[in-house]
Amino acid sequence: MAVIAFDAFGTAMMRSIRKFSQSESLGIVLVLGSVDESSIAGLASSGANAILRRKHATPDILTKTISSVAQGEGSIPGDLAAHLMKQLRHCSRYESGVCTGRGSKFTERERQALSRVADGYSTLEIAREMGYSERTVKMILSGVVKRFKLRNRTHAVAHAIRENLI
Repeated sequence: MAVIAFDAFGTAMMRSIRKFSQSESLGIVLVLGSVDESSIAGLASSGANAILRRKHATPDILTKTISSVAQGEGSIPGDLAAHLMKQLRHCSRYESGVCTGRGSKFTERERQALSRVADGYSTLEIAREMGYSERTVKMILSGVVKRFKLRNRTHAVAHAIRENLI
């Protein structure tokens, strides 16, 4: 069992975890001073079996966490689990814990535009609500259709819904 403590997520922390995680049988409990929600996917892919915030790592909680990891279980704070699930839902491919642009399904503005199409908005209504010109909205939707080799914007909405992205 390895208990690794760092102030925050970073390269040095990832190197330490990788060093310990090479042994499949070794459980790793990561204790962090601060956790940025945007780095949660990196933490999840780091090889750690459990993540604790330093302010919550009382002796009792640390002991329970070590015991659960020793039994093959994992542990992550609930709010971080929610952020991780949200990140995973909007990305199809991760490299080193980062959602890569190439693997990303849609940008935020593409998701917003497709969501409004799904709600029945016209191009003009989408443009007004998002603060773009009609041409920009058409280009956003056209880009999605071309990138995923879809037939039209309706097909793009169906694709986004099927992939659980909107």
